[in-house]
Amino acid sequence: MKEIINEEKEQVRVEIVDVTLRDGAQAPGFAMSKKDKMAIARMLDAMHIDVIEAGFARSNDEDFATIKEISKVCEYATIMSLARCNKEDIDKASEALMFAKKKRIHVFIATSEEQMRVKLRKIPDEVRTLVREMVSYAESKCDDIEFSLEDATRTDWNFACDIINIAIENGATVINIPDTVGVTSVHQYEIFIQYIREHSKFNSVIGSVHCHNDLGGAAINTVNGLAIMKNKRRQAEVTVNGIGERAGNTDVAQIIANFIAHPEMEMYTNVNSKFIKPISDAVIMATGQFIQRNYPILGENANYHGSGIHAACPSSYEIIDLTEFGIHKDNTAITIYTGKNVVASHMEKCNLI
Repeated sequence: MKEIINEEKEQVRVEIVDVTLRDGAQAPGFAMSKKDKMAIARMLDAMHIDVIEAGFARSNDEDFATIKEISKVCEYATIMSLARCNKEDIDKASEALMFAKKKRIHVFIATSEEQMRVKLRKIPDEVRTLVREMVSYAESKCDDIEFSLEDATRTDWNFACDIINIAIENGATVINIPDTVGVTSVHQYEIFIQYIREHSKFNSVIGSVHCHNDLGGAAINTVNGLAIMKNKRRQAEVTVNGIGERAGNTDVAQIIANFIAHPEMEMYTNVNSKFIKPISDAVIMATGQFIQRNYPILGENANYHGSGIHAACPSSYEIIDLTEFGIHKDNTAITIYTGKNVVASHMEKCNLI
C-alpha cells in the first residue's frame, strides 16, 4: 500500500500596509486633523503595522507636514508617501520622508484604457515611457519603491504585464495590483493575478493587493488575491474601519479575522490584533463617523445574540473570539425573541433572583 505523505505548507506572513491616513482621510466626511493623524500613526506603529501610508506629500501643505512629523516618531513601521509619475511629486515625497527610519515612495499611474484616455490623455507608449523614467527617478531618491497600476483590474492584461516588467526593471521593489474602482469579482481577480504571475516578473518582488468595496467584495478579493500569489513576500493594503474613497477600502479587522478563522489558508500577520478596537474607536473619534451595528467584527451586533435559540447557546453561532480584537462585551441581549432561560440568566447576573 502506497504511503501517503502529508506535506506541511509553509506559512506566509502577509505584511500589512495601512492607508487610513491617505486613502481613508481623503474620502468625503473622513477628514482628520494633523493631531489626530499623529495619534493614529503612533497606534499603528505600536500595533506593528508594517507600512503606514502617511499621506500624499504634494497634494497639500498639511499632508506634507504630517508625513514629515509621522516620520520622526514611528519606530517599527516603514513610512510611505504617495506620488504621481512626475518629478515634482517624487521630490516632495522624498523630502517629506527625510526623517523616516524606514521609508518608501509609492509611485502610481493609471493603466486602464478608460483612465489613460479620459484622465491622463495619453497613449500606452507614453505611459510606458513615464513609468520607465519616473520609477527610475524615484529609485534614485529611495531604495524602497512601490509601484501601483491604478485601475489595474480594468487594464489590458498584456499591457499590465509590460508595465509591471518596466517598473521592476527600473527599481520597483513592490508591485501593487489595485481594484481601484471595486469592480472585480473573486474569480476575475484570481485569474488576473494568475495571468500576470505567469507572464511577467511579478513573482520576483513583493506582491501587493489594494481593494475597494464598491460591490462589497473588498475583503474577500483581498484574501483570495493574496492566496493566488506565489510571491515570497505579500502585502495587503487596508484601512481602519474600512474607510476610504466611495464605499471604502478593505478593513484590517476583517483580513486578520479571515486568517484566524481559516488557518487552512496558511497566512498570518505580525499585527497585534488587541489594538483593533482601540484604534477603531480612535478613528471614529477623529472622523466623527460611526460604524453600523451589523458591521463585521467591530459592529455592536457582532457576536451579540437576542433570539432565544441563539442566546441559549451563543458559542455555537460564533466563529471567532472577539477578545482577540480587544473587544469585551456580554454576548446576549433581552429582546421580544429571548427565551425565559436567558432572561433568568440575566436576572441572576444582576442579583435579581
